[in-house]
Amino acid sequence: MIGSRADAYADNHRELHAVRRRPAAKRRWPGLLLAVASIGLAGCGATSAAPPTSICGHVLSRSAAGIEVYTIWGRGARAVVRYPTVGNVVYLQVARGCSTGSELQIGPAGLLRVVRSVRARDGHLALVVVAQVRPGLATITATHAGHTVGRIEIELLPAPPPPSP
Repeated sequence: MIGSRADAYADNHRELHAVRRRPAAKRRWPGLLLAVASIGLAGCGATSAAPPTSICGHVLSRSAAGIEVYTIWGRGARAVVRYPTVGNVVYLQVARGCSTGSELQIGPAGLLRVVRSVRARDGHLALVVVAQVRPGLATITATHAGHTVGRIEIELLPAPPPPSP
């Protein structure tokens, strides 16, 4: 007897699996090359940074982290901002668009300081950037044509202490 049925089955099984493995091994190279090329190109202009933030034609921030802009137009409910954004400030959009802006009342006096503003085409405010001067709850009210159009409260929490070494 030259070979048993079991030996023939084993030989066929090995050949079948060898044939299946070869094409899979050949197909891995393009994927591997693509992965290596992607890693190599990662520093060539590709980025996950946020795009510059601009309102009414003024660039507000080019920070890679991006900024959060709070809209107070049309806020009837109480909204409280507790955390500043990049630069330890709060960005507030106080107008619906860039054609007509709002007037602001900030109270109580001395808690917040306006560090930057963007005006709408009518000369009123479209956006303000405020920084906390001292702790406390401040209310910002936006009015347009004598009517209150939005209100927001800002009570920034103290920054956490730096980590101990």
